[in-house]
Amino acid sequence: MNDPHFQLPVQPLPLIGRATQLAALDRMIAGIEGGHPLPHTLLISGEAGIGKSRLLTALRERVSARWMVLDGACFEPYQAEPYAPIVDLLSRHAAAPIVQRVTAALGSTSGALGLLPGLAQLLPLRATDAPLLDTAQNQRHILKELADLFARFATDSPLLITIEDLHWSDAATLTFLPILAHTLAGLPALLVVTYRSDEPTPALASMLAELDRRRLATEIALPRLSRSEVEALLQHALAPQQPISAPFLKSLHELTDGNPFFVEEVALALPVASWAASTTNQLPIPRSVQEAVSRRSQRLSPAARELLTLAAALGRHFDFAILQQVTGRDEDVLLEQIKELIAARLIVEQSDDQFAFHHALARAAIYSSLLARERRTLHRRLGEALEPLLGAAHAADLTHHFLLAGLWERALHYAEIAIEQAGRIYAIREMLVHQNAALEALIHLPDRPRTALLVARAAAHAMLGYFDAAQADLDAALADAQARDRPADEGRALIGLGELWTTRDYRRAGEYFARTLQHARQMEEPALLARSLNQVGIWHMNQDRPHTAYAMHAEALAIYEQLGDLGGQAETHERLGVTHLFMGDAGAGIRSLAQAAEQYGLLNNPIGQIRIAGMSHLRLYAANEALDIDAIAPPDQQAMLLLKMVQDRGLRAQEGPYLQVLASHLIWIGTYGPALAYLRESIAIGQEFGHYEWLSYALAWQSALCLALGDVAEAVRWGQRGMESAYTIASPFVLREVAYHLIRAYTAAGAFPDAHALLSTAMLPTGEQNEPSLMLRRIRLAGAELALAESAPERALAEVDDLIATAANPHGKVIPVLWCVRGEALAALNQREQASAVLEDALATASIEGRRPLALRVLTDLARLAIAQRRRDAATAALDDARLLIDELAASIAEPAVRASFRQRAYAALPTIPVVTPRQAVKQVFGGLTDRELDVARLIARGYTNRQIAEALVLSERTVGAHVGSILSKLSFSSRLQVARWAVEKGIAR
Repeated sequence: MNDPHFQLPVQPLPLIGRATQLAALDRMIAGIEGGHPLPHTLLISGEAGIGKSRLLTALRERVSARWMVLDGACFEPYQAEPYAPIVDLLSRHAAAPIVQRVTAALGSTSGALGLLPGLAQLLPLRATDAPLLDTAQNQRHILKELADLFARFATDSPLLITIEDLHWSDAATLTFLPILAHTLAGLPALLVVTYRSDEPTPALASMLAELDRRRLATEIALPRLSRSEVEALLQHALAPQQPISAPFLKSLHELTDGNPFFVEEVALALPVASWAASTTNQLPIPRSVQEAVSRRSQRLSPAARELLTLAAALGRHFDFAILQQVTGRDEDVLLEQIKELIAARLIVEQSDDQFAFHHALARAAIYSSLLARERRTLHRRLGEALEPLLGAAHAADLTHHFLLAGLWERALHYAEIAIEQAGRIYAIREMLVHQNAALEALIHLPDRPRTALLVARAAAHAMLGYFDAAQADLDAALADAQARDRPADEGRALIGLGELWTTRDYRRAGEYFARTLQHARQMEEPALLARSLNQVGIWHMNQDRPHTAYAMHAEALAIYEQLGDLGGQAETHERLGVTHLFMGDAGAGIRSLAQAAEQYGLLNNPIGQIRIAGMSHLRLYAANEALDIDAIAPPDQQAMLLLKMVQDRGLRAQEGPYLQVLASHLIWIGTYGPALAYLRESIAIGQEFGHYEWLSYALAWQSALCLALGDVAEAVRWGQRGMESAYTIASPFVLREVAYHLIRAYTAAGAFPDAHALLSTAMLPTGEQNEPSLMLRRIRLAGAELALAESAPERALAEVDDLIATAANPHGKVIPVLWCVRGEALAALNQREQASAVLEDALATASIEGRRPLALRVLTDLARLAIAQRRRDAATAALDDARLLIDELAASIAEPAVRASFRQRAYAALPTIPVVTPRQAVKQVFGGLTDRELDVARLIARGYTNRQIAEALVLSERTVGAHVGSILSKLSFSSRLQVARWAVEKGIAR
């Protein structure tokens, strides 16, 4: 059978997705070269175009420099010629010295060579006079001689023998190969054959069974490529750096089933620019596939051909029961027709009731051969037959058939059911497919409004990151609502446009929200007004006006409560919780979030509940407040769960926020390595989809991470990129978040003018009066740290004391970051005892909260303070703890260069304890007292008065009084009795 579908030319594609198979080849090569006992025959199997020849080429490339390589192939036209691939192999290499030497040495003694007609003209052989007896015994003897011939080729170097396309082999060769495999088993040789696993002839199946039974072979079965591997193939082999949209990739993978050759044929049949399109038209069917399927279909009986057409209209997979329902045929008759399709290798059996096309391209080729009228009739027949059988549970299938049948009302009905079913499980891509179908049906139903569906599809497009498609839908929705004079729909379209623009520009978003609110108040429609109020509240929150936002949300909550809308109440309590937190009332915020979670539970909305749990990342914004650690749990588990949910649903555009949340938490606790990986991916997603809000956050935290790693220059660079993005998004909230990190980076770099300029911008980003907010407090904290760096500790202390006094801290808890800055300011003002106490409190709380980077900063401060106080033991203890923390933080960094750089910088930042002279060491033992002060202390211990001490030491009584005061100060004592006891303890009272 000459079938072009199964005679595909080998393409020079890279080995994408074949790391496991290449590793197996390397192990076999090493084993043979090392003389290890293992099978010396390798079977490479898989469907046509899957890459068997390319893998074989990779094997040849690995050994060709040091092995002898003999390669041959089977060809379909020569299946009747005995030993055709062996003749082909020896013919190709007849001129090789080892082949000539071995065959010349054999001469006429080898009856085996007589089996191979045609070689006499190619090899230096004398004609043999020995007759070939046609007996089984002689045949086995001759085949053994032929195997020995190949064994002789392995005398000078390891030998690789390859035979491709064994599914086209003659029977004689298949009889010979197990003998050859057995002969080579103990030699430095490897026999490799390739065959199509979906086309085994009975003779090939028998040979494979014999190899398996005798444990002579190892098999590598090549699977189809995954979607990500197809993407890698497109990017690295066919069009490097070409953007590839998710819809195109999905359609291409589904059509080609991940077959590398078909991927190339289909992809290159399209303009490369179409690969990036957010919507995908019907992909082309390769001509080779169309011809092969047509040839196979022509050999079918008319009944089987009709059944094949029905199956193609049903889809890639289909049920026996459905076919029987549609055709009305007897089960036995239908089974015989299905067997005919299986024998033609057009379909395969998946279970006792499930069948599928052997390849998606085969199904597509059959379906594309139908006339448009044939398709419409066929789908009408299928839809009407399946409707009573499947019902709403299979709404997606019924939508498909009725849409293609042109039955628009029924298509719309089932599409709306399918949309609701997909939305219930958060299957956004599937929901988008059904929305497309519903809108296509609506084109033919011009009297039906389209706004609601367009707004819903815009939301799906936005979740998938397709901004332009979402905007086009919303613009069309707004026009549709206005043309039909439907004010409520107009309001929904305006809200959608506002929500969409929050990802790009809060100025544009604000314009739409203002129109929405005005529109809703004029309409006096409570539900629309409540939703508008919530959206305007969110906009005010992003202007860092939490008190104004609170008023909006409170008004919305009252409306939802009056309407009895539990979903609206849950959403509003969620927004109120966030607003409370940024107003500085963490307790009220936690209570509102808890109420939202409870209501989401009543609504059976687990995503809402998980999102509320993930709100715990807001604790990072409240880092300069008193945190209730028990009430605000670490966000890592919730964020990971949400991240996995969006990844499982292919919502890459939604991954960025959760990656950034995870990274910020990890930076907070000092797990730097994973944080670095999360931020890199979050930044890439923000750039890919143009989501400037979350891109700004990710860039800001990248700056914070670089600063934590000690790379100040990189911290500045990333922070400046973050500011560029923040200016684009035009949100004061976002701007202050980024500015906080960049001001700290400028301060660390000593770029004080830049820090002051940004501080001024961040304090009044809109030029309007500020509302009290956590974000504003963070900016003030950055200003206090800047004052410290500029050697203005009085200004820093005043600022931080005011932050402490105005913090939401009803229980008087230690706020470690504020305590840290306050301790540093006190130390700079030489109020060392007070500074030490404040820093010790900061260290204790930071340790309880797991904030290792902050604990390292405080330990460094304490070590520096102890050195200034000449408390060598305390400084040593603090530095020892700091070094342990540095090692812990470094251990989380997987990249050796980054880890080494961090350790070097962190150790260099630690203060050093000055080397002391022997005399200074003695003085430190005695509290730093001078020799004269030690004499005075000794006499105090004997009970001398100041006058008696003056007489004994020949000093004035006034001088003695000064020495006594100095002793009391240095030893932190308040009485002479304490000095006397100390002198006795130190052994100086004599």
